[in-house]
Amino acid sequence: MSDPPLVPDTPGNLIDPCALISRSDVERIIGEPMKRAVQTEDRAAGLRVCGYATEREGSSILVQVGIVRPDAERTPRSRYELLRNNTPEAPKVAGIGDEAFIATPGLHILKNGYYLIVAVGAAEPDKLALVGDLAVRNLARRMGN
Repeated sequence: MSDPPLVPDTPGNLIDPCALISRSDVERIIGEPMKRAVQTEDRAAGLRVCGYATEREGSSILVQVGIVRPDAERTPRSRYELLRNNTPEAPKVAGIGDEAFIATPGLHILKNGYYLIVAVGAAEPDKLALVGDLAVRNLARRMGN
């Protein structure tokens, strides 16, 4: 099945995290066939997540790309900054988004006011950066940058 086309975001059409990285992209980066995307949402946390798991039985590789939504009290930027301030020892990651750092559960990225969270379980750290970088590039493309 092909991936959904990218559609410019408007206030009534919020970003779908599954549009930020396709199954074929994940397969290329991880090097294994992946199952179809599963999307979940944690409304209390303001987080919408797209996850891909490997098709291989017993594999623990799971790739997730999440996008933090604004709520009545906090913007994505303020949520990012709160976590960043509460984890000052977390290593910064240069070259991905406007700024990024690594903390549980993975790579936290701020790009043009959007807050992305990328996790790559049971994979090498360089794959985390590759997934994060691709998600940010696709976000920028969606925004016309």
